Amino acid sequence: MFGDVTLNLTYKDTKVDNEEGNQFIGLGFSIPLTPRKDYNNKYFQVRGKPKWRYSVNTLVGKDHNKLTPGSGDTSQRFYNLDSAFYNNNRLSSEYIYGNSNRLKEAYYQAR
Repeated sequence: MFGDVTLNLTYKDTKVDNEEGNQFIGLGFSIPLTPRKDYNNKYFQVRGKPKWRYSVNTLVGKDHNKLTPGSGDTSQRFYNLDSAFYNNNRLSSEYIYGNSNRLKEAYYQAR
């Protein structure tokens, strides 16, 4: 439906034993910042970031919405196994059959 664009809704709960926790809800999206085909030349190469993400979160379940820096943050790495080996789940048969027309179009344009 959205191609390579993804939308996400998140819920985070930071409660740890015997400590007061915070709860957050968030909304985000990701888009590819790259051409369909990398451009390689003898002298340079043009590539983009395969998945650029942006999201916003807000504190819920409290009577205030004060800034809570560091709460609910997750570490993200540019290089991970899911994106490197599974291509963000693009190697599944369900994805290939569902996007066969788009894949054919990309193949003919990239030749």
